[in-house]
Amino acid sequence: LEYDDVMSAQRKAIYKKRKNALFGERLDLDTDNLFFDVADSIVHSYGSTESFKEFEQELLRVLGIEAPLSEEKYKTLPKTDISELVYNAIRKHYDHKNARISEKALPQIQHVYQNMKDKYKNIAFELTDGRKEMNMIVNLEEAFKTEGKAIGQALERNISLSLIDNEWKEHLREMDDLRSAVHNAQYEQKDPLLIYKLESFELFKNMLSRLNLETVEALLKMDIPQENQIETTNQEEIRQNNYSKAQIQNNSSSTPTPKFAGSEGYAEAIRNSNQQVMEKQQPVVADEKIGRNDACPCGSGKKYKQCHGK
Repeated sequence: LEYDDVMSAQRKAIYKKRKNALFGERLDLDTDNLFFDVADSIVHSYGSTESFKEFEQELLRVLGIEAPLSEEKYKTLPKTDISELVYNAIRKHYDHKNARISEKALPQIQHVYQNMKDKYKNIAFELTDGRKEMNMIVNLEEAFKTEGKAIGQALERNISLSLIDNEWKEHLREMDDLRSAVHNAQYEQKDPLLIYKLESFELFKNMLSRLNLETVEALLKMDIPQENQIETTNQEEIRQNNYSKAQIQNNSSSTPTPKFAGSEGYAEAIRNSNQQVMEKQQPVVADEKIGRNDACPCGSGKKYKQCHGK
């Protein structure tokens, strides 16, 4: 029971975090806290006055931002002030990136909403950080009324939920391994439960630190691909990839979802939208097996083996 109590406390903490992301409660505040925690962690990891180059490279590698201060100020300012400067730079970069996403997507959102809002209830966007890609579904009406700002909110929710789930599953596996390993401590005349509590706290702390860093990195780098990036490969292949796998988001009225992937591909999707037919596969139903001594289904009153089963 005491082993389970340790796991239960961690579960409550991570489920509260997940609930905030799922329902949007405190999501803005949680994201803001993430930015400050990551900024403070990076500053303290490179706290030496001789490590400005490494500090600068870490900001570019993880966050995609330039150092917000010179090397002279880095050597003289206290760490708390440096953390504040890095946090402000992260916040500014994130707000600018979200505004850029809204600006890119707004013309397509307005076009679909004004001309086809009765047909489409949701719209799908492709986002990438150059290595990973993700498809995100946004309510069309909400995206139109917020002038595309709903995309940034949906991005926060999707990334947070995805990374929380992945990290929590990995943490559960590590906790199972730890619980099996600590029993060997009794051979050293040590308390296995005490070691389990100490080690599990370190695992949980490291998991949260890793989760925060991955979440901030994804939030800062995920963006709608540029049109010129989309057009660099074979056009026919792009159209096949973008629209043959386009997912139709069903709602209560079974309304499909248009997919945004640049203006050229978007126009092609609109032209083909009326021609796309989703064929519903019917389940295969096997005939009921009739026993040899059962009554023949033809209604003759004879046994099946003496009638049609001969």
